[in-house]
Amino acid sequence: MFKSFQAKLTAGLIGLVAASLVVSFVAVSLATRANVAATTANELRTAAGVFEQLLAVRGNQLRNSVAVLADDFGFREAVASADAATIRSALLNTSSRIEADTGLVLTTSGDIRASIDTGLAEGIAFPHADLLDRAAEEGSAAAIVTLDGDSYQLVVAPVRAPLRIGWIALGFRLDDELLGSLATLTGAEISIASEQEIIGSSLDRMTRAALAERLVGGLDADTGVRNLQLDTAEFLTLQVMLDQVAGPELHAILQLSLTAALASYRELEIQLLAIAGFALFLALLVALFIASGVTQPVRELVARAQKIARGDYSVSLSLNRNDEIGQLNEAFNAMQEGIAEREERIVFQAHHDDLTRLPNRVLAQDRLRQAITRAERTGRPAALVMLDLDRFKEINDALGHQLGDEVLQAVSDRLLDAVRGVDTVARLGGDEFMVVLEDVEPEAAMAKAEDVVEALRRPMLIGESNLHVIASAGVVLIPDHGRDPEQLMRRADIAMYDAKQSHNATLLYRSGRDESHLMRLRLIGDLRVAATRGQFRMFYQPKLDLRRNEITQAEALIRWDHPEHGFMPPDQFITLAEQSGNIGVVTNWVLRAALQQLRHWLDDGLDLSVSINISAMDLEDASLPERVTELLQEFDVSAERLVLEVTESAVMRDAESAIRMLDKLNAAGIQLSIDDFGTGYSSLAQLKRLPVHELKIDKSFVMQLDADSEDAIIVRSTIELAHNMGLSVIAEGVENEAARQLLSDYGCDHAQGYLIAKPLPAQKFAEWLHDSTYQVAMRKEAE
Repeated sequence: MFKSFQAKLTAGLIGLVAASLVVSFVAVSLATRANVAATTANELRTAAGVFEQLLAVRGNQLRNSVAVLADDFGFREAVASADAATIRSALLNTSSRIEADTGLVLTTSGDIRASIDTGLAEGIAFPHADLLDRAAEEGSAAAIVTLDGDSYQLVVAPVRAPLRIGWIALGFRLDDELLGSLATLTGAEISIASEQEIIGSSLDRMTRAALAERLVGGLDADTGVRNLQLDTAEFLTLQVMLDQVAGPELHAILQLSLTAALASYRELEIQLLAIAGFALFLALLVALFIASGVTQPVRELVARAQKIARGDYSVSLSLNRNDEIGQLNEAFNAMQEGIAEREERIVFQAHHDDLTRLPNRVLAQDRLRQAITRAERTGRPAALVMLDLDRFKEINDALGHQLGDEVLQAVSDRLLDAVRGVDTVARLGGDEFMVVLEDVEPEAAMAKAEDVVEALRRPMLIGESNLHVIASAGVVLIPDHGRDPEQLMRRADIAMYDAKQSHNATLLYRSGRDESHLMRLRLIGDLRVAATRGQFRMFYQPKLDLRRNEITQAEALIRWDHPEHGFMPPDQFITLAEQSGNIGVVTNWVLRAALQQLRHWLDDGLDLSVSINISAMDLEDASLPERVTELLQEFDVSAERLVLEVTESAVMRDAESAIRMLDKLNAAGIQLSIDDFGTGYSSLAQLKRLPVHELKIDKSFVMQLDADSEDAIIVRSTIELAHNMGLSVIAEGVENEAARQLLSDYGCDHAQGYLIAKPLPAQKFAEWLHDSTYQVAMRKEAE
């Protein structure tokens, strides 16, 4: 047939090219399918790793949030005092911030005290007691649990103060919405299944139904990548058993569509057939060139896929082509970059704060642990500085949370600029920051802490405003104050709060403050039940009408007869009552006891009034006027016989709100007095607006009163000012006859102090009235 060599050569070349093309086409097709299957399998394994890391990250996020909330002083006080409203508010705020789906607070015995977004009723036992046992041993415990028919990724940790006073748990629900989000992050479809049941899935309805049918016989024991035909599509499936499951065994089933992955290669196969047909008319070199041009990139892509499978993302493959091979190469590179970025982001987010990019609590504790180790190894001390911004909530309320975030970012920049490169700056949450100072002597540590606080004081341009940020700092020395990170952080916290309360910028931790902190917590618990256990006592100090030399009024002063600490004056526990939310209980007890005693005096024919101190927090209680009115009616006492004393600083704390409350009390006929006048920050314009009847000059101006002293000028001016405004004046702290005479000469209306009488119990007060040389106002007729 082919007689000539040329024909034979041509036929042979064409046959060789044809055979080569056929072999190449088959090889490319098989290699492509194998490559796509291998790549898809690698993507599936990578997706499984990313999925497990995401679960771990979310678990760490839960652990961090649980740890932050469990360490929060206000939250611990709420748990210790069983303040359900504060507990629920804290749970809701924390759950909202991290987008958790459920939150629980348990009693020490494991009963549910507060619950959000679950069907579990308060008072019942937590159904996974073994999780609490793990948390008690390990500090916290994470597990996938079933609560009221739903599955959750849950973290449980104890709340300590420092002994365990309860449990806190936060969790994410493993539902379709969550799995859809995880599927977006991993790039693979995800289903959560138990034996013969799909609990949640990111699959569409038809594919999910097909998968459910395949589970009728139970979960497959094979945990490797396998092919699975669902409906009309072929999938690669990887089954991962979930760790730390409390309850029935759960598996995560990850799927990638092999059908969809191969679809993009169909056009490539058609083009290869066209090339094969055209190549039959070309020379062998052209055929070999085409074959080489097709197979070489595939081999390079396979090699790159193998490196990706081993976790090597360092080198990108550059194929300068515009065909499908080039597109596949770009897709490979994009996938490689995407996986690398996601892994880097996951690792970064697990150890850094999203807003400030500073190390978070987890990384900060690790850095602190390393600093402790270095200090012990080298003998060079270190220090830990805990910082908290004062009045940051007011900045947020005034400027909004967006500008508040800018303030936090500016603070982080200032902190980084103020320390050395070897030091660590971290944000623990909210407006709380931590600085670990390496290789620093105690004096230098305190100086550096003061420099840091001073750096924050410099004006910050936020938006269009120059803001002055004031911070309080607590300092602990390593290893002088401890070698345990949690202990050092707790002690730095204590020093910081001591600095805040004493209005110091920085304060070094003082030994023994742990015990004081614990005693405060115990006192808060005791304070909650002091009224019901009859531990409160009422004392009365008379007030003298200087014009008539007559006792017309008494101030009611509470004392706490503590079974362990004995008699405690109000300055030792009123602040605790305000901080723990128990001030309302104390005020109610004082009002009732004082009005009941006043009723007895009136029945005995005495024409007296009684004054009672109320706190700044009482002024924020909208129910105060109603409660006072009800008690006046209960004891049949006219409103003008009750004087409520409020300090000048309490009124100035929120002047507008305080004025509204004072207006309501004044409208009810109650007499109002400004206590400790002269020590606050009120202006004459503000004083003019206050609906008060009396000014009480602070004892600091009266105790050393002398006609030639500066105090005399202040007292005389205050009396004249008050009288010009139609107010009466009472001076407290009168301890000698000379001061009383001066006050009388200045026209002061009333005096109170040890010269007249010290505070006395009701019975002793009655005896003093009977034996006193002062006149006592008597009623002319019964009310």
